[in-house]
Amino acid sequence: MISFINYKIMKKRIDKIVLPTFKDSKKERWAILFEGKVKRVAFRNEALLIAKKLSLVGYVENIKEGVYLEVEGSIDKLNYFLKHILTTKRFRIMVHTLDIIKLKEEKEFIKK
Repeated sequence: MISFINYKIMKKRIDKIVLPTFKDSKKERWAILFEGKVKRVAFRNEALLIAKKLSLVGYVENIKEGVYLEVEGSIDKLNYFLKHILTTKRFRIMVHTLDIIKLKEEKEFIKK
């Protein structure tokens, strides 16, 4: 489990990120299965913090195959989110599946 101190350090790093200006593009909801070293490396916390910074909604959870995530927002923000998740320095992570699914009108992003 990630320590509270490590979480605070991660939050501080993400708070310092200067986001680009995003176009108000069409909204989509993406379902993504991540595989690789995604458990016990604060992956879900990273996803949670960057999603909240981008005002995205959805959820992230550990499953047997890796980490499953559903995220909803403008296409530009979704692309930024995915790029951030995949380029953050940690162990190698692969996107196993990425599906665009019908919107559910979530209100927030949560970690399960």
